[in-house]
This record gives sequence, C-alpha cells and structure tokens, in this order.
Amino acid sequence: MNRLLLISLLLFIFVTSCYEEMEFAPHPDGISASFNLNGKPTACDSEQLFMLYPVEHFGNFSAVLNCQPNFTIYIDGKYIEDGDSCHFGVIGKETESIIEIVNPSGKKSNYRLFFTTLPVVKFEYNYKKILDEPKGPSRFSMITHDSDFSAKCCGIETRGGTANRRPKKSFGFEFWNNYECRESRDTSLLDMYTDDDWILDAVYNDRSRMRNRVSFDIWDMMQRDALSRNCDVLYSSVKGNYVELFLNQEYQGLYCLSERVEGKMLGITPERSGQQGYLYKSEGWNDVTRLKELPDTTVDFENKWHDWEQKLPDPDQQLVWKPLYRFVDFMANSSDKEFCRHVNEYLVLDQVIDFYILINLIYGIDNVGKNYMLASRSAQSPFYILPWDMDATWGRNHRGDETKHNDVVKFRVFERLMKLNPSEFKQRLKSRYKSLREDKLSDKSLMAIFENYAKLLVESGAHQRNNSVWDEEKSDIQQELEYISDWLSMHSQYLDNYIDTLELAETN
Repeated sequence: MNRLLLISLLLFIFVTSCYEEMEFAPHPDGISASFNLNGKPTACDSEQLFMLYPVEHFGNFSAVLNCQPNFTIYIDGKYIEDGDSCHFGVIGKETESIIEIVNPSGKKSNYRLFFTTLPVVKFEYNYKKILDEPKGPSRFSMITHDSDFSAKCCGIETRGGTANRRPKKSFGFEFWNNYECRESRDTSLLDMYTDDDWILDAVYNDRSRMRNRVSFDIWDMMQRDALSRNCDVLYSSVKGNYVELFLNQEYQGLYCLSERVEGKMLGITPERSGQQGYLYKSEGWNDVTRLKELPDTTVDFENKWHDWEQKLPDPDQQLVWKPLYRFVDFMANSSDKEFCRHVNEYLVLDQVIDFYILINLIYGIDNVGKNYMLASRSAQSPFYILPWDMDATWGRNHRGDETKHNDVVKFRVFERLMKLNPSEFKQRLKSRYKSLREDKLSDKSLMAIFENYAKLLVESGAHQRNNSVWDEEKSDIQQELEYISDWLSMHSQYLDNYIDTLELAETN
C-alpha cells in the first residue's frame, strides 16, 4: 500500500511539473506570430502599437510575407497575400510602415513598423516582475537580419548592485535544458563565446552608452598584443553586441548583450587546464577589497567574504578562501623587503602592467576597490588581475559627474609597485606604455572606437528609440563624445608626462 502511494505521489509530481513547464513557457504573442517577413517574425510592443524588424542595412528593401491561416495582412493600405513579395522602398531609421492585421474573428489591429540594423531580443514569461533572484522561467527569442533563434527554456533575473536600483534594469539570463531541473545549456549568441550565462547591460547611467564596451574593446586589443609578444597575460576580455530588448511585448530600449568573465572562458577550470583554478570578484568598497587589511579569516563557510565573492570553484560545491586570504595578507602586511622578494609569487606583473595602463588611461577610479577580479591557475599560482564593469570611466563617475583629468588612480597594488619597483616594474611599464601610445592607444585610435559605436547606435535609430522610452536619462551621444574627446586630450597629456618622468630607482 505504501509503495502504491509513493508511485502515485511521484506520478502526480511528474504530471504537475509538466503542467508547470507548459505554464512557464508561454507561446509567442499572437500578433508577432501572425506573420513574418523573409521567414522571420517582428518584435511587437502591444501597448505602444509598434513593431521592430532587423535588417542588414538601410536602403531598398523587399520581403516575402507569410501569414498564419485565416489572417489577413495589409501593408500601407495594400493587401498582401500569403507568399507575396512586398516592396517597402528605400528604408531608413525613421521609415514607418502601417501594418493592419485582421485576425480570424475579423478583429483589426494597426501597428507602426520600424526597422533597425541591430539584433532584437525578446523575453516572454507568465509573471508580473523579474526578480533579482532566483532566475524566473521564460522564453527567449533573438531576431537578426539573417536568423531567428528561440529557446523555450531560459531563466532571467535582474543583476547588479547599484544598477539594480535604477529604473532601467540590467539582466542576467541562463539557458536551460528544461524547467524541471534547470540544468544549464551552453549556447552561442552573435558569434560570441559559447556559454549558458549571459548579461544584458542596460547602459543606463552612461550618457555615451558605450564606455564599458569601448573599455573592453581596448582591453581585448591590449591583451591580444601582449600575447603576440609572449607576455604572461590571462586573456579575459568579454565581447558584446548592442541589441534592442522587448519584455512581454513591451519595448525596453537599447542594451548591450555581453559575455561573462568565468572560469571556463579563462581556461582555468579542471576541464580546460587539468588543475583547479580560482576566481574571486570584488563587489564593494572597503579596506579588504582595497587590499589594505586582512580581517578575521576563521569564518569561511559562505560564498562571500568582506565584499569578495567566490566565483570559482563553484561555491555551491566547494568553498576555498585560503588563496585569497594569502594574497590579501601579502599585499596588506608584507614588509618592503618581503614584497620585493616575493611579489612574483603573488602577482603576474605582465598582467598588472597592462591593467595599470588601462585603468589609468580610462581613469577607472571605480575599478580598484570594487569591480575587479583576481584569477589564478592553481592554489600555488600567482594572481592575474582583471577589470570588470568599466562604465564609470572616461571623465565621469558612477553618478555621471565629471571627474578630474590630472590625476592617476590610487590602488594598493600600484602604490607598492611604483614605490619599490621590484623586477624593474617601472621600466617595463614605461616601455609598454610608450609602445601602446604610439599606435593602438593613441588619442586618434581611441576616439575612432567611440565614433564607430556612436555611428552604429545613432544610424540604427536605437539611440533615439531608447531616449523616447527613458526620457529622464535622455542623452546626446555626439555632445558626450565631444566631452570625452576633450577630457581624453587633457588626461592623456597628463598621463604621458607622468609616466615619462617616473623616477627609475634601482630595483629593491
């Protein structure tokens, strides 16, 4: 009898879970699904009554229309039969076509159709609000100029500390094999790294919408150059692509879809390297994250320690804080003699040199107590220092206020290395900085990256659409680029002189 009850209970749980899976995997919006152009659906805002469709470039555009049975479609007043080609003429970022949709019951709906050159991302879910955690089940779709990808099983949550308090939220999402056990599934998006976890950055407080993206592009360029010179660096730059986002048929504006920095990408997991690597992320400002103090280390049963978060190994599987304790203790408490003698056992100086140049070039004062990571290949290996979340840079802080141009970034690591000059740190820094500034990090090269992104965001129409939704944080990209250019001109001149005039004391 007990066995029969157990079997019945298990059967009930199984059936219930199946219903729950159906409940949390809503079908695409009926309007969006009623027709497609060239085999791809549009994204629909059911409140503002507009649609968005991605194209490769603006110009003459025609598309074959396919509609669901018993739906009737009119485009700009002209009836288009299923399978017919519709010529839209010359389209641009402000082109607007009127789509009239008549459903099988005869109800008419009119939508304005716009075009974009950016990919479009959609999430659909059966609950009112996306939470900070846990991830809520949802359906994911991405439409590009040449593809339409969807995933029925996906989890989404809001993300970020300060960012989570802003009206426009950033999101993290993860692909699953199913809703029942939420087993993660690796997926590649827009030719980026294959992973299960992804980030949608709201680029809300940055008036240029691109400071973080540009900074990571520069870090990518620096790291590739360092690797070509056989320097010891850990490649850690994340790629990103701008998209336009819809949540439950409501347009959310411009976002940057980005990779995460994680152990597999860094190549420091046992599966990738054959040994256990370690990754810690700084998430707050205090003397421990600034590497000035080692507090109590006897309590290590949580995945966070004084605003440090363990990312690798998986804290749900194993908590390992000793490599970080050892590092913080050395940076905070070692004597000058001990520091000079043993610093290479704790830090990879090739990586620190490039980190120093990047953080000082962008004046990343928000990236040296918070918003950086430490990664090592094993418990006995030195740490590589990695940047993260570089939106409070290029002349503005996290509130958007102007920052000074005639200063360098203060950080315990930098200060001790510059003071003591172990392993000819300053000589190597000067040589590396001069080489990069002559070409890859010249003012002209740096501003070209900003200008290319500005052209993409403005000419796609995405920047204007984002301003229309988030009126309180409306920005003028060209005006902000002028500010960045002026700030960079003054700051780089100061930094050039600062590094050029460093006193090269003998190595201790």
